[in-house]
Amino acid sequence: DVCEPRFVAVQPRKATFSDGIALANDGCRLSYHLSGDPAAQDKVLMVMGFACCRNYWKPQVTGSAGLAGSSMQVCTFDNRGVGLSDRPLGSYTTVRLARDCISIMEHLG
Repeated sequence: DVCEPRFVAVQPRKATFSDGIALANDGCRLSYHLSGDPAAQDKVLMVMGFACCRNYWKPQVTGSAGLAGSSMQVCTFDNRGVGLSDRPLGSYTTVRLARDCISIMEHLG
């Protein structure tokens, strides 16, 4: 019957995880973590507030309804001055932090 709903079993994709370093345009090393489907067309960059490290995103990324189990790839990273990223001297302006996000996205392609 046309009105009967049809359910298709979807095989969950196996999430993969990797860590890396991206260089900002001023040479600062930015530590990042990738999770999810590396072949996914949808990519998400999770930007944490300034003073928190990327580990604060774990519940959203790997929790029971986490993004890593979906059909996307997720990148979390440590802002400069936080976690495993470099701690260069100087001001950490919003513009500087936005440029760091661009550097990570360019590094990841």
